[in-house]
Amino acid sequence: MNPDEAEELRSEVMGILRFAGDPKPNLSKMESQALSELKGIKSIMVLPADKGRVTVIMEKQTMNRKSKAC
Repeated sequence: MNPDEAEELRSEVMGILRFAGDPKPNLSKMESQALSELKGIKSIMVLPADKGRVTVIMEKQTMNRKSKAC
């Protein structure tokens, strides 16, 4: 693709993104509130899993043991 075409495409994409709305949340209000409360507990960690769109909730002590085992 020549530089002029690339710039035109980039400009079109930026225009589309500028007018696009935020994505719809995939958590209900109650789920979002529960997740916020869990994140506030200092003895646990809320992390994204290595694979997939999954959230992992783990005690910090368990996380430290697992990280030292590796």
